Amino acid sequence: AEMARISAALIRELAQHHIANTDKSSWWWGNEWQSAYWTSNIGQGAWLMWNRLPASTQREVANMIVFEADRYLGVTPPHNEFVDTKAEENAWDSEILVLAACMMPSHPNHAAWEEKAKEDIITSFATPEDVKSTKLVDGKPLNQWLHGPNIHSDFTVENHGFFHPDYTTSYYLSVQSLPVFLLSGQKVPESLYHNVAQLRDILTFLTLPNGWTYYPQCTDWGNFRNDVTIMAQMPNPVLPSAPGARCLRWGLDFIKYADSANAGKPSQNLFRGLNFNCCPLDTMTHVYLLHYLAGPGAEPLSDQQTCKALAGTRLFEQGKCVVCRSLNSMASFSWYDSSKRLMACVTPMTQQGIAIPKFRSLIGTIGGKIDDAKVTNQRVE
Repeated sequence: AEMARISAALIRELAQHHIANTDKSSWWWGNEWQSAYWTSNIGQGAWLMWNRLPASTQREVANMIVFEADRYLGVTPPHNEFVDTKAEENAWDSEILVLAACMMPSHPNHAAWEEKAKEDIITSFATPEDVKSTKLVDGKPLNQWLHGPNIHSDFTVENHGFFHPDYTTSYYLSVQSLPVFLLSGQKVPESLYHNVAQLRDILTFLTLPNGWTYYPQCTDWGNFRNDVTIMAQMPNPVLPSAPGARCLRWGLDFIKYADSANAGKPSQNLFRGLNFNCCPLDTMTHVYLLHYLAGPGAEPLSDQQTCKALAGTRLFEQGKCVVCRSLNSMASFSWYDSSKRLMACVTPMTQQGIAIPKFRSLIGTIGGKIDDAKVTNQRVE
């Protein structure tokens, strides 16, 4: 009851101050680069507790959803295969369009929102081959949906100037709309699954037993993005993967370990270096909701079975790296940019593995600071 009261108060405050509901005499927000994504999160939360909200808040929530969804009608979704993908932007923009269409089936813009959501989702994870393809997706050839690619032919995703696993997970942003379709009883479009299995397969391959993602070309978001592991496996209830189900549990196990110091008290900042504390919580909420609505997905393999199933060598030609995974270790070599991202690394395949690729290094490093090593002892006392 207390959580519902707090949630309703937050929704009311945010909706009242959205640009669709205010004269700007006080603080306001909306009509910004990422505000459609923020609005979809608020809107999903509001819809889940709709009957607990007063009619005035319901109207304001609906107003801000319509405002943000209408911004994208008639706008060509951006695309960029190299350096700075637009995959994640299209994916998070699609969420408000799906929410608007599912919440308001009688609205005059319903059909337009529905069509635009499909276009944004398909564009998010389109390869160069897709742009030329006549394959039908949601009743239309891919080459009629698309204006350009956002990912490479080998399904690697390039952002911030390198192959970036964190942005390869961007499909989770569109998959987060699945509960909205399921709760509204509307048909899930084919576009929602476009290239998701191939992207998820790469991330599963790069997941270590300690719940970390292996970054062949290093990363600029921090090495403790265990939410990336959880995001990557969000589709498991609808696209079952037994190795992926184990990877999901590796990520959740690490979060549980990281939060163990709070000893039953409200979760706080976990510990230094675990990036974006709100992201794991938000992601776990969506993972739980999707598993609750769509089923448990694949039964996870054991740790040993998963490591055996994922062993092998993969060459990412467009991503410009090669990764070799054995039962005992992970090794990689990158030639993306000889001025910075010529790098290699070998790390043990254990829950205590600490070596990561590092710029202009052929042996990797323990981490940015030596005390990063302390976070790898995942023993809960």
